[in-house]
Amino acid sequence: MSKLNRNFYFAERFKTAGALTIVLGVALGILYVAAIVVFSSVPQLVDERSHFAQVTLFYRGDWRALPEVATLPGYGAFLAMIMRMIGENWLDVTRVVHCCCCLAAVGGFFALRRRLWPGTETVATAQFLCLPLMTPFFFIIYTDVPANALLLWGMWAARGGRTIISALLFCLLILMRQHEFVWVALAAALVARPESGWSSFPAQWRARFIAVVPFAAPLLLFLAFWIWNGSVSLWHTDIHPDFRFQTGNVFVGLLLTGVLLPLQLCKSLIDFVRRSRSKPWLVVIPLLIFAAFWFGFRSTNPINGTLATEYLRNYTPTRVAAGVIITFAVWTLWRSKIRPAGAGLPLALISTFFLAAIWLIEPRYLIVPFSLWLAMREPEEGWIEVVTLAYWLVLAIFMVRVAVNWGFVV
Repeated sequence: MSKLNRNFYFAERFKTAGALTIVLGVALGILYVAAIVVFSSVPQLVDERSHFAQVTLFYRGDWRALPEVATLPGYGAFLAMIMRMIGENWLDVTRVVHCCCCLAAVGGFFALRRRLWPGTETVATAQFLCLPLMTPFFFIIYTDVPANALLLWGMWAARGGRTIISALLFCLLILMRQHEFVWVALAAALVARPESGWSSFPAQWRARFIAVVPFAAPLLLFLAFWIWNGSVSLWHTDIHPDFRFQTGNVFVGLLLTGVLLPLQLCKSLIDFVRRSRSKPWLVVIPLLIFAAFWFGFRSTNPINGTLATEYLRNYTPTRVAAGVIITFAVWTLWRSKIRPAGAGLPLALISTFFLAAIWLIEPRYLIVPFSLWLAMREPEEGWIEVVTLAYWLVLAIFMVRVAVNWGFVV
């Protein structure tokens, strides 16, 4: 029995591989519908006010971009066209349409995971659906999840050699969340790298170059917008300045990764102790990572939340705890095996660039890099994957309750 099959031995208890999909699909589907019903009576939340106002404006035939929305209004225009076909523009109806659109992200993740790690897509997709950082955004009108759908399908198409389709999806992504253009580089890197590795690139450079050419389209689209608009952000350039690099989102992202993966973190700690016995010099690595956080964390945006401004910067006990979690979160990510081969380094570099380039610290910016890592990483033992799913489901329900009861999303 292969390692992959041993890791997922629990799935073999079902007569067919589809049985597990049906059970998880029905259970999570019921919870999904229940959440839609719960949110139907919730007033507009945070930035949803601006997004829904933009949809309403387009619905009435007024195609002005509202200054409250910093991203290109492609998704607002798409929702408005659907609402005009329906003939209704009530908030609860628009939310239901949005929830249906967000299911495309689930399908995109399932397809990408199946292509990279066939046989493990069921539990991984259930984890994706329960990802606590993302769950509330399935049910309120934000662009994060629909944009993630385009990104995941774009990566799926790129990995399957459908580079023109992938480039078109990335063009649509830019019309929705233009700052996510950086992920075009990851798709291009996956296409440019030969299956046999970079050593065979010189012999295949012409074919690789031709395959990458379509990705010039989303890049040119972004550059045209950037030159025309004068900044990456459509509005609010004081809060979202161009490429004001800061470490805040990088370290917050690593902290949240550690919080979301406690079992994997413990396993990494055990692995580190085992390795350091034969290689004592490895002790220097966590010390350097901790020092990088302690002295390198920055949070200067005036509207950053309490997590970044107080608990990670000024309150010593939580600062120390965060440093320890971040240290072994880095080790956890480093030791994870990524498919396709050679994708680990580009994923890490582009994720770091993407997070560091965003001055405003918000946990939801981790959704894209974490979704891609979740789709590409090798699964752990079966019981770890199941416990992680259960843990995330509890956290997801908690995040939904926070959004419903206190009107707060991260």
